[in-house]
Amino acid sequence: MNLEKSPAEPPARQSPDGCLAVAVRVPVRIVVLVLVVPVRMVWDALVVGGRLLKDAVLRPLGRALLWV
Repeated sequence: MNLEKSPAEPPARQSPDGCLAVAVRVPVRIVVLVLVVPVRMVWDALVVGGRLLKDAVLRPLGRALLWV
């Protein structure tokens, strides 16, 4: 029975990215930063505004109409 650990092998080294991978990755990051993030922020703001409108205006208005 061998109780000693065998020496660990160093992790395999990944090859560095090529020029084409970097040339594609940089414009994709720019597009995401310029287009996707602002659109998502506007969408989230619209969702919050819609919930506020529903909770503060439409629901009380509906209750008032049912009461009358």
